[in-house]
Amino acid sequence: MSPNRRELDKALQELREERPSAEVRSRALTAVLSPRPGLANHPGMVAASVLVVGLGLFMIPTRSSGLAWSEVLRRTNLSANVHVTYLNGWGEVTGEKWSSGLNWAYWSKDKQGRITHEIRSDQSNFYFYLRRSWSNAPNAYAYGTLTNKTPAMLKAEGKYASKIPTIDSLVSIQKAKPISQETAYVAGNSVQRYVLKIRGSKLQTVDADPQSGRILFIRFANGETDTFDYPDKIDARVFSYKSRLTRNEPVLDLRGKEDPKKAPIEMPPIVATNGGINFRGVQLASDGTLYVEWSGYLPHTQQLKRLKLYGITAGKRLWFGYNVDGVHPVQGPPSKRLIIYRVELPERIGDRVSVQIPTASSVVVFKDVPISKMKPLKE
Repeated sequence: MSPNRRELDKALQELREERPSAEVRSRALTAVLSPRPGLANHPGMVAASVLVVGLGLFMIPTRSSGLAWSEVLRRTNLSANVHVTYLNGWGEVTGEKWSSGLNWAYWSKDKQGRITHEIRSDQSNFYFYLRRSWSNAPNAYAYGTLTNKTPAMLKAEGKYASKIPTIDSLVSIQKAKPISQETAYVAGNSVQRYVLKIRGSKLQTVDADPQSGRILFIRFANGETDTFDYPDKIDARVFSYKSRLTRNEPVLDLRGKEDPKKAPIEMPPIVATNGGINFRGVQLASDGTLYVEWSGYLPHTQQLKRLKLYGITAGKRLWFGYNVDGVHPVQGPPSKRLIIYRVELPERIGDRVSVQIPTASSVVVFKDVPISKMKPLKE
């Protein structure tokens, strides 16, 4: 795994954090929108990169009198509205991307037909969904994040938004160089065909419309094809989060909460009270770990042997102590602060659990507690 890939993974995770700061979200968005090596087959993740073309690189002799490759790139990149359809080697649709100005949308699916990435971005909102693989987390789940567009996000999109990310991948990442140019025919229609050498060995072809000079098809060596069309207008609803394909997936709605510093310190409501313990519930996080939350008495670590979760198998303890969100300063007496016990879950669990919590002199049990998790957005 390259350092650049690790940086992207970190950026994606920052975007998905439950309480990211505006600065963190802006930095993460910038990293996600920037081109990354090794993502040529995932144009939506490169989605929105700046087309950089060396002017002298593509002025080469050809066997046709058609447009120079550099001019095809320029005309394609100037298109106001672009729709790209991604096909696998069997001709099946695996994703789509639309762009119109700073509005853009993207989705892709895996071999099992599951949506793995989705973005819906208009002038007001940004929706981002990523299905990640958690190899050792049987209870993990994917979710989308919905936020209002902040000035920092608009600036990042304006800086990196390219309508044709696949082309940027070919040019700036895969170092594609045209080696021939000729007239060809596709379904009886003439096209201007450019053969590209990728990283000095692989060959890929690009077909352009001889009239408009814009790209119609990019055919990759692995059999995949990107098809391009240029509608006069794209329905604005395409870019809205309301058009998302992952509408049945959980959503973390951060609209109006872009700056966590302005939000109050997290304190879930009291579910039950017993023996000086204000029990505040059990949460299943998206990474498949379990959070038990309460306020009141903080047991000593030596008492943790008496903290039990009945009905499920608890794995490694990841956190025990007062909640520290990294945003707010510590405030209030210990008895009023949120206490969190976080553990890994090596096995699948149900939707309820009984919890035993130590007190200063004994233990208290909260029976048959519902395990909560993020839910789909109610609209």
